Amino acid sequence: MNNEENRLVISDTLVPDIFLVRYMPELSRNAIAAYLYINMEYKGRTFTEKDIKDLSIMPDKDVYEVISELLSKDILAKKDDGYSLIDLKRVEVDEYVKTAKAKGSTADLGLSSDESRRAVLADSINTTFYGGRMANIFYRLIDKCLWEYKFDDRVCYQLFSEGDRRKISRSYNRMEKLAEEWYNKGYVTIGKLEGYLERNEEKDKLTSLIRKKLRININELDENRIHGWVDKFCFGEDMVTYAISKNEFRGKITVLNVDDTLTQWFENGCDTIEKAEAFESDKHAYNKRKYSKTKAKANTVWKSGSEAGIEKENSKEDTKETKTEVPDDVLNMFGGDEDDD
Repeated sequence: MNNEENRLVISDTLVPDIFLVRYMPELSRNAIAAYLYINMEYKGRTFTEKDIKDLSIMPDKDVYEVISELLSKDILAKKDDGYSLIDLKRVEVDEYVKTAKAKGSTADLGLSSDESRRAVLADSINTTFYGGRMANIFYRLIDKCLWEYKFDDRVCYQLFSEGDRRKISRSYNRMEKLAEEWYNKGYVTIGKLEGYLERNEEKDKLTSLIRKKLRININELDENRIHGWVDKFCFGEDMVTYAISKNEFRGKITVLNVDDTLTQWFENGCDTIEKAEAFESDKHAYNKRKYSKTKAKANTVWKSGSEAGIEKENSKEDTKETKTEVPDDVLNMFGGDEDDD
């Protein structure tokens, strides 16, 4: 066994926990692999793109993209002669100092706080959402919410509850972004947050309803449309269920079909089931009239076979017109937005 093999057998590559919790969930597989190899080979040293290519851990064409990704995530620093790893632990300490200053204390920069209120809150969040194994960085997020953003205790707890619901509670970056979003929207007291939480509950109900009724998987675009029914239209399950029923003539109903129907109701001031039913009744009557007019116009242009002299005249019984009800799916082909001629 040569010296290089000996080194690989007995050496260790230490990776900061902060990388695992804060950065790794946001990185591609190639970027993670590159970070680990760079940490092993070039920690404390400058390296180039050629050095990464020489590691042979990915196709050469992917190296530039990976370096760009690591730069954008503030994991690498650009130097004149190449790149170097950023000290992630130092960055974390600097940010914690900033949070501690916002709290009004610079004497104690430890990760725990003497404030019993904060300690009880952090312990509750740790136990409920992390099974007693919450990473230290999330304690800093709790402090940031309490001391910098001035969140109520219950708002801070609901932040982690919402993160758990969205399945982002293990990603520090996403949790921090959510906290910042709440702060910018003024959700710092439980009273201001209640409306937001109620809307989220309604969104979950409608998403579940759509998934069950239409038997489809909800993608991000569909989810945005469903959220708009709550945030923009203020519609509930009754309106959405009725909109689904008005699209049953289609072979396969999509979220876009339901969205188009709800949008039409909203634009015409239909904010209750009764108004929507009246609107649909008027639209049905209009489509029926339009269909009749279109059919009448067609009869003035086309002649029967007997009129054109290409078939025998049928008996009165054979030519007697039978009245039939026009199906809704046919009527729907005639729109309903234009005025009568």
